[in-house]
Amino acid sequence: RAALVCRYLYSQHNPETRPLFLAVLERIPFQHQLFRSIRQIYKAAEASDDADVFGALSNRIDLERPAIRASYGSYYVRAIGKYVSIDDRYSDDDPNFAWSDRTRDYFRRRVWRHLRRIGQINDQAYVHLAASCLEHADETSDPAGSDTRWDWNAGQGAQTIVTHFPAMSRRYAVQSILYRAGSRVTASSRNALRWHYAGESIDASAREEPFPHLWDAAPDVALSLLGKAKSDQVQQFAVRILRDNQDYCRNLATSVLIGLLSSARRAAVGFALEVIRKHLADGRIDGEVVPALFESGNADAVELAQTLLNTMPAIATADPALAAQLIIGVSDQTQDWLSEFWRQHAPSTNQLDVVTAAVERAGNAVWLIENVASDKSRMRMAAQLLSERFAEGVRGLQLSQLVTLSQSPHAPPTLLSILLAAPRPDGLTAFDPAALAQSDDEDLQAAGAELLANTSIEELRKHEALVAAFLVSPVDRAREASRRAATIIAEDDPEAARRLTLHLLPTLYRAEEHDGVRNDLVATMQGPLLLPVIEQGPELVW
Repeated sequence: RAALVCRYLYSQHNPETRPLFLAVLERIPFQHQLFRSIRQIYKAAEASDDADVFGALSNRIDLERPAIRASYGSYYVRAIGKYVSIDDRYSDDDPNFAWSDRTRDYFRRRVWRHLRRIGQINDQAYVHLAASCLEHADETSDPAGSDTRWDWNAGQGAQTIVTHFPAMSRRYAVQSILYRAGSRVTASSRNALRWHYAGESIDASAREEPFPHLWDAAPDVALSLLGKAKSDQVQQFAVRILRDNQDYCRNLATSVLIGLLSSARRAAVGFALEVIRKHLADGRIDGEVVPALFESGNADAVELAQTLLNTMPAIATADPALAAQLIIGVSDQTQDWLSEFWRQHAPSTNQLDVVTAAVERAGNAVWLIENVASDKSRMRMAAQLLSERFAEGVRGLQLSQLVTLSQSPHAPPTLLSILLAAPRPDGLTAFDPAALAQSDDEDLQAAGAELLANTSIEELRKHEALVAAFLVSPVDRAREASRRAATIIAEDDPEAARRLTLHLLPTLYRAEEHDGVRNDLVATMQGPLLLPVIEQGPELVW
């Protein structure tokens, strides 16, 4: 027990151990002996204004189910599933007898009591402690709902009363921080620790928090809360504070706005858009925000970015690094628009600089394994944009740069390097299509087929067996690309086409391992390879 308190005191003076201690604090069970230490740590955090620990413990206090529940002269012990007499005595070491419902209610009230007291003396620590409590709040554990009951004291018979509860209605301190100064949400008369709407369920339209002057004096805390909060209610609360601090918002750095645009929360993105529009109205234009608007995926943000580029295309055309960022960040939502934009404006750019910047950006990017599928999809779209709209730059790029990019340990940049090499006459010299044909990565296998399909007829003659291998690949995109290669062979070299059919005909007699392989092969033989098949003679065909 003492060791846990000592670890806490040590973490206050050793930042390296701080994250580990907080992680322990979020998981440690509220058992009898341990809870004594937790109580001492809470009191120490309360006295020293330790916001991290105070917020973490307030969250545990709200979420941790009571182990004991008092009921008419006895206790119900959840761990053993039975009632015991209050007069029974148990050892202090028994883990089942700690953290009762009354203890929990006491600490839920105590959290807000401490916040209220320091707020009343205008202590700025109130903002930091309250923000830490709000940062941990999460609506998933306590969603919004309603309760229906009969009112037998209505005077004219029973009436049905419906009570609407906001999300996190059982988080006493959180609701007090957010709404205690307003009348829209109020504590329940039946359960003072649960909050409900005074009338219908409506969203907040004004600030309802106590001590608003303390929040106004610390807009940076509200901004941090906007970026870290898990709850929509808390994010909207932070936005209301920031909107009342116009001078602070007017001076927000572009890097801060870009960080908000990358948030998955609608309130953060919406607030960033508000500030960006105000900056534009003041004549402040920073091109770095344009790629972030596109990458946010928000329809309003994308529309704003398109408007900016339509009215001031030089934002992208005069800055190869920014143009590369737009191309590498392409998505299904923006691909068609960017393709048309670059069709009009790519001729006015230094195409080689743009392609070089795109390759460097792909090589230096951080690629996460959990996003590999979507990242490879983006690289396919980026390669298409570069090959179609910056063909001169792709041809002028040094092949060694693509080879270097392909050596990345991550699949997306490797895929981009192969797809950019495909339209080049020397692309096949930099990669081994036979190794790509054996790859377990479907996208790399399809890129290898694309690389082979774009090479010269002389190279195709050298790789007849490889074309045949791609034609029976389990990857449909690889079969589609290799069918183009088969068409080129059939048109330019009938003898090579006949040899190719000899590679393919035995496949028709094997058990089909992948859906669509035999059907695609038959379509190829009935299409570009029909004449070479016929020329094999009736005996071989039969």
